[in-house]
Amino acid sequence: MLEVRDLHAGYGKSHVLHGVDFCIQPGDIVALLGRNGSGRSTTAKAIMGLIACQGMVRWSAAAGMVDLVGRKPFEIARLGIGYVPENRDIFPRLTVLQNLLLGQKSGGQRSASAAGWMLDDAWSLFPVLRERAAVQAGRLSGGEQQMLALCRTMMGNPQLVLIDEPSEGLAPQMVQQVARFMLALRERGVAVLLMEQKLQFALEIANRCLLMGHGRIVFDGTPAQLLADATLSRQWLEVAG
Repeated sequence: MLEVRDLHAGYGKSHVLHGVDFCIQPGDIVALLGRNGSGRSTTAKAIMGLIACQGMVRWSAAAGMVDLVGRKPFEIARLGIGYVPENRDIFPRLTVLQNLLLGQKSGGQRSASAAGWMLDDAWSLFPVLRERAAVQAGRLSGGEQQMLALCRTMMGNPQLVLIDEPSEGLAPQMVQQVARFMLALRERGVAVLLMEQKLQFALEIANRCLLMGHGRIVFDGTPAQLLADATLSRQWLEVAG
């Protein structure tokens, strides 16, 4: 589905990614883990065409395999990749319903893929959004804004969603709702690349883990394999006292 090979990217003279390699298959929930500054968010931005990059990012679109490097973000989104940034990027002066309608694809009709997504799906997973449909998005709580950002992205019917720090600042109950959302995506065959600091949350829902260190993938395996290797955790995840 998505194949990333020898990906390099950064900001100005700061070289962040140093040859990132991984792949994602349909229905995967892949947790991209690592310390702050390891390159997780930069990886997502490079895939989405938000920053310049070098290397290969190949995507299995309806017309076949295409190279995403050099494409504009809106072109990548139209090919079937969604992105929920850490800052959510909702439109605060628009209502919840208006935010969702902006994300619609093909007039809101269910696509031919298993990933078809409509307003009723958003209302079903997050009933509070239906209750607050006429409320300006800027007046929502942080957790409600996260729900809105997730559902707005899905209104475009992507087959892969990149989600950056969805549990940041959320209460435990809200984190569990976000987890149920991602599991519902997997049931539909939608793949998720999850950038997450909360290790327990990520490992509970992911079927694969990628561990980043110094802009490279230093581990690719199952959550059980990662947890069994104390050296990996100590070297790449724990913060020195």
